[in-house]
Amino acid sequence: MDQVKSDQYFESKAGNSQPLVARETPGLFADLLTSDLKNEQGNENNAERTKGADWQVYLSLAAFLIVLIAAFEVLWGHIEPLAATAKMLILVAEIGVILGVPICLILSVFRRARSLAALGLLLISCLLGLSLWFWSLVLADELAGAFWTIMGLCLAGVGIVPVAFIAALLRTQWAPAIQIAVAAVAFYAIVSMSYFIASGAENDPKGRRHRPLY
Repeated sequence: MDQVKSDQYFESKAGNSQPLVARETPGLFADLLTSDLKNEQGNENNAERTKGADWQVYLSLAAFLIVLIAAFEVLWGHIEPLAATAKMLILVAEIGVILGVPICLILSVFRRARSLAALGLLLISCLLGLSLWFWSLVLADELAGAFWTIMGLCLAGVGIVPVAFIAALLRTQWAPAIQIAVAAVAFYAIVSMSYFIASGAENDPKGRRHRPLY
């Protein structure tokens, strides 16, 4: 009886006897493959972050140059080119808001077009914000004078908008004050809609992930 049990024991050990490397190789290969995939994803994420940081640097430099040029134009009294630029941007922004916003909202209904809709709303908000900035610059120079206009530009550039709004209120220019307030609210509303739609495009209900266009 003991001999039979010992034979069965050695047969079972012999049947299960595989080299240690052969048993562990699939697990090692899977771990290496997983680590390679994680490294590739990490490299892609780092590349996207670097690209986003580069765009932020370029935009910051462009904004600084625009503010600097505007300050020199105000100091030299050459406000006419800024006024002409403001009129052109206001016209383009009005067309974008009236026509572009409804089209983007309609496109946002379709799952595959949400990234495009979010990008369109972001571009429209940039046009609206730029036109508001130039228009506030012209109004501030006209109603508050060069000193307060320069002070507004020194407040990160965007300070020109509240300077123009306050100057319009103090001069009892109700229509420009209301228009500045409405344009500012519309700007933040369009930006918020753009980021909301972009987040919905990145994580849709069916679990598919769509990378936004910006």
